[in-house]
Amino acid sequence: MNLNKLKGKFKEHEWLYIDIAKKISISESSIVSRMKGIREFKPSEISKLRKLLKLTNKEVIEIFFD
Repeated sequence: MNLNKLKGKFKEHEWLYIDIAKKISISESSIVSRMKGIREFKPSEISKLRKLLKLTNKEVIEIFFD
């Protein structure tokens, strides 16, 4: 997972982790553990992030599957 690229996407939208957590219906501690690489995003969360951040198929692959 490319956390730096994902963090960059969050910054582009000027969203904090708490904002993202609320938008994809997870707790703040869950988003923090995912952004630290402790846990991986679930497929449903990836789908929500894709829509929320308007990610292309290529970006989804680069961020979550490389």
